[in-house]
Amino acid sequence: MEQEFAYIRDALRDIQKDKMAAYNENQELRREVGKLQEKIKYLEQSVENAEIELDKRDCKAQKAMQENKTLEHRIAALEELNEMLNKEKTSMKGKKNIHDS
Repeated sequence: MEQEFAYIRDALRDIQKDKMAAYNENQELRREVGKLQEKIKYLEQSVENAEIELDKRDCKAQKAMQENKTLEHRIAALEELNEMLNKEKTSMKGKKNIHDS
């Protein structure tokens, strides 16, 4: 009978050891999960910040393209005006030469 009690006592001790080992492992896993959750939060924030930065760059690029279009139109208008002035200048020189003759 005493041998049976010793066997039960040893079994209970083993169960207690296993229970403590499981508890410790569970605690370690919880710490790991906590660390991973923090990493996830950090990475999500990084992605969000990157998306915001990309949106800002897209807006700047759109604005730059619009400004570029506006400048191209202004350049085209100035070139047309310059061409008209050159024609007028040439025409005036021709008239002056006719009057001088």
